[in-house]
Amino acid sequence: MKYGLVVIYIHGSETNFRNLHKGILRGIAYGDIKGDHAVVLVGWGWKQDIDYWIIRNSWGTEWGDAGYGMVERHHNSLGINNFIYYAIL
Repeated sequence: MKYGLVVIYIHGSETNFRNLHKGILRGIAYGDIKGDHAVVLVGWGWKQDIDYWIIRNSWGTEWGDAGYGMVERHHNSLGINNFIYYAIL
């Protein structure tokens, strides 16, 4: 069985997310709140003792680091754990 893209529905209207340039977005937990923006999960990493997800946003290269951003793992930042979708190929 193969899996396709992982799409995550997050709370994208949060100010710190909208204005992300570089660095890891941290400390924005949203519990069970419904999302309002979809992003693609493209990987994960670890830097300065922080685990993070790497996401690709559709807002162009001016957002984040050339269209990509890092969101802290394990704290449901932006509600990232609430709505996860993927295709089974």
